[in-house]
Amino acid sequence: MDVTTHAAVGTFAALGLAKGKEGSTEIWAAVFLGSMAPDIDAIFYLIDPRFYFEQHRTLTHTLGGVTLLSVVTAGLITVSSKKSSLFVLVLYAFVGGLIHLALDALPGYPLRPLAPLSSYDYALGLFWWRDPFFKVTALIGIGLILILPRFLARPFLVLGLLVMVGKVAVAFFLPR
Repeated sequence: MDVTTHAAVGTFAALGLAKGKEGSTEIWAAVFLGSMAPDIDAIFYLIDPRFYFEQHRTLTHTLGGVTLLSVVTAGLITVSSKKSSLFVLVLYAFVGGLIHLALDALPGYPLRPLAPLSSYDYALGLFWWRDPFFKVTALIGIGLILILPRFLARPFLVLGLLVMVGKVAVAFFLPR
């Protein structure tokens, strides 16, 4: 998926998980940054665009890479704010990273989340890499979470994620 979809879905998940909780700013930052962190490999583009395209979606797009990025993300947040537990922030950042991997598995570009344990390529090929559905659903969810009371934040997050999963299920089971 494209970076704006990752940002929108990451913000949606972050707001839904953080609203009304103690340490909500740190939780929001962990989920959002965790959802964006796997694309840190974009820095390779500055070195050599061809190298970037060869390396993108490799190490940082694995469960091990997401775990390492979650620890680094949570550590940076903990250093800047001592309000939340490092372990809790690692878990929130990991959730963000899993959201990133799930979105990246939807287009037809291969992803190896289990590397180096497995070299199997995951690419569902269900959507174009810039499919607007997920971004629009997330943006609507962000608006609702921002204006509705906090006790409705998580139910609307769950509803929005179920809508996205439903779209994936329909696309998966419809004949291609």
